[in-house]
Formats: sequence, structure tokens, C-alpha cells
Amino acid sequence: MKSVLKSKAVSALCAIAVMGLFSSATMAASEAAQTIAGIVKDLNHFPSEQQKQTLTDISEDESNSEALRTIAEAVRDMQHKVQAEDKAELEAIASSAEASKAEQQLATVVMNINHKPGPDAVATLEQIASK
Repeated sequence: MKSVLKSKAVSALCAIAVMGLFSSATMAASEAAQTIAGIVKDLNHFPSEQQKQTLTDISEDESNSEALRTIAEAVRDMQHKVQAEDKAELEAIASSAEASKAEQQLATVVMNINHKPGPDAVATLEQIASK
């Protein structure tokens, strides 16, 4: 009987630990999405050197989703608009059922920027940045 209770207690502790890992990974992705949205919201033709470094950090952080790392790279490499090769990847993220809503929205906004985001895009970015 004690063995069964001990086993259930260990199982419960393991489940709590796993939930903690997933929630911190989700939180990190959310923070990365917020950061990217904040950078894109204030974008004027291309990111500053400091913003490029932040975007590089996001793109190299493996705790971020592949979608967020790809979006960060596309924004970092922008010159008035995204590069042609990045646009195809952003289109895939925007239409992916596996991407989060924030990732889909960011990809859509970023691939449609021409010099800076328009008013509708800014509203979307403000929503993502404030979550």
C-alpha cells in the first residue's frame, strides 16, 4: 500500500515538473513574440543595430519555436521589406496550423511590410506586444 502511494506521489511530482517545463517554454515564446512585435511596430525601413542584435538573440535561442526564430531572422534581414527567400517561409508560417495565432499574425504583418507597418498592422502588433 505504501509503495502504491509513494508511486502516485512520484508520478504527481513528475507531472508538475513537466507542466512547469512546458509553461516556461510557452512563456519564453510569448516574450519573444512580444519583443518581435514591439520591434516591428516601431520599424522604419529596417531595424536598428540594437534591434538586430535582439532579433539575432531570439533567432539563436532554441527555446523559441522554429516559427519565431524564422520571423526574427526575416525582420533582422529586412531592407524596406523582407527578402524574397524569407517571404516564402513567412507565408508558410502564416498558413500553418501548427503555428500559434501570434506567430501567424506576425508572419502576415512582416511579409506585407513596405518600409513600415500600416495602421492595421500596428494595431495587430500592439495586441501581440501587450499579451
